[in-house]
Amino acid sequence: MGTELRLDGLVLFGATHTVTDAMYLSEAFLKNGVNTSVIAVPGSVDGNVHHSMLEGTVGFDSASKVYSQLIGNILIDSASSVKYWYFIRLMGRDPSHLVLESALQTQPNHVLISEEIASKGQTLDDVVREIADLVVLRSKHGKNFGTVLIPEGLLVHLPHVKSLIDELSKAFSALRTEKERNELAEALLKDQDILHKTLTAWSAAFYQALPDFTRKQLVFERESSGNVFLSKIETERLLAQLVGEELAKRKKSGEFKSSFAPITHFFGYQGRCSFPSTFDAELASAYGFTAGVLASAGVTGYCVTARGLTGPVDNWFCGGIPLVAMSHAKAKSAYGTNMAVIPSTEVDVNGAAFKELARLRDNWRLVDSYFNPGPIQFAGRLAQSRNRTLVLSQGNYLAELKRVNELIDQIKSECRFGVHEEIVQIAIMNLESLEKLIHVLRRNLNH
Repeated sequence: MGTELRLDGLVLFGATHTVTDAMYLSEAFLKNGVNTSVIAVPGSVDGNVHHSMLEGTVGFDSASKVYSQLIGNILIDSASSVKYWYFIRLMGRDPSHLVLESALQTQPNHVLISEEIASKGQTLDDVVREIADLVVLRSKHGKNFGTVLIPEGLLVHLPHVKSLIDELSKAFSALRTEKERNELAEALLKDQDILHKTLTAWSAAFYQALPDFTRKQLVFERESSGNVFLSKIETERLLAQLVGEELAKRKKSGEFKSSFAPITHFFGYQGRCSFPSTFDAELASAYGFTAGVLASAGVTGYCVTARGLTGPVDNWFCGGIPLVAMSHAKAKSAYGTNMAVIPSTEVDVNGAAFKELARLRDNWRLVDSYFNPGPIQFAGRLAQSRNRTLVLSQGNYLAELKRVNELIDQIKSECRFGVHEEIVQIAIMNLESLEKLIHVLRRNLNH
């Protein structure tokens, strides 16, 4: 194609699958003697394309701001009506980046982070009890209302639910026609023998214990490949019902004496179709220009990047990252067995953004510190605002680089001609040790 169309460059814009496609396409072009540069531009509202030299993806800032406004509106209604519990699920596929960012912007009463739940080995029952505990606690303080944020990928981070989803996806993917898949779906709902032949005993028992609407969604909501369509599973509705059942038990025992009125929401495409924020517009322009520069220079197999994104655009440093450096081997993927892919990166529970959430969220349980950031601004001071995740994780980068250069200049000033020889020797010894340490760290970080 590149030869026929006489293309100097081809720019692929998208998330992890697109960036991985760019890596393999650049390799194929090189093998076949096609002189077309392939450059990837990271774009994902999920914010799941990460690398140590990549600070942001186009779309995440806009989507998080749209969701935060919607959540903020509901928080105001919650505090006003004082009788509803809102269960809000956000789009975001497997990672919880959007939920984390929206929580930092709006300060709801309870936030579920899939990666944290997985790290603790929590089950669905654990999550339900945790929410029920909060409902009971708030009711004792006269607050029969609240808001829970739920990530789209929660279910696949719960081990027993993931096993069930994997087994169902495998069973449906093995069938060729939609008719066969629909027949199996009907049988799983009605025929115990088929259910136990298709699923392991543990998954079959867990499946039967789920509410009817969830069981139907798990077998009828499928992607074209036959895999369970995670976005169509109403996790927010499932949690609301299970929490209600748990509270009913506690009411009988006398532990819970108030009312529980849940309302569920799923915010998905609202965040994908808005006008871009000023930051996203500037980031897309910078990335697009950089992609053109790399392609015109004959560079191929690179992902564009920019550093210093928390500062003014004039201070950004643009460049490219080799796609191979962003890849990891994966046992099974759409690309085959043990193939290199650019993976979807999950929330780092040791990262600055999550630590900030962990520091603040206990106070949100009882103190209604709700915040509504309002709609995206396109003029004035707030138009230049950055998402909290970016500020917390990258806010000090330029300042730290500046400090390094200041220290280098200071050392150069102290070690001019005429300085005592002992000072020179100490400077050389320490700088050589530092250079070796940096070399080791860079090598380890690159792997």
